[in-house]
Amino acid sequence: MKSKVLIDLRNQENKYEILAGKIKIIGRHTSCDIVLELLIISKRHATLEHTVKGLVFIWDNNSKNGTYYERKGIEYKVTEKTQLFEDDILKITSSYTLRLESRDTEAEKKAKAKKSTADTSEEIKIS
Repeated sequence: MKSKVLIDLRNQENKYEILAGKIKIIGRHTSCDIVLELLIISKRHATLEHTVKGLVFIWDNNSKNGTYYERKGIEYKVTEKTQLFEDDILKITSSYTLRLESRDTEAEKKAKAKKSTADTSEEIKIS
C-alpha cells in the first residue's frame, strides 16, 4: 500500500503529490489543486482521489471534452469513477497527460527494510 502518489504532468515541469486520504481537483480554475490553463479544459474538469487504502480513482466532472486514461497502450474514456493503477496515463484532453507513480514514504521504506532484514535472518536460521 502506498501512502502517496506522484502525478507527473508531462506538459509542465510541475509534479503533484497526493497523500493517502486526499482528493485533488483538476481544472483551469485557480481554485483547483492542479491547474491546467487551456480554454478546452473545464473549470473543474476531473477529480482524483487517493484512498487511505492506497487506491487511486479518477472521475470526470461532466467536462465538455472528457477525461481519458491509457492502460497498456489502450485508451479508455472515463465515464464513471474509475480505479487507476501505477503507470496508467491520464489524459485531460489531448493537451495534457499525467503519469501515475506510487512512492513509499520514509516510514514505509524503513518498515520494508526492517521486514527484509527480518526475513533474511529467518532464512539463515532455517538453513
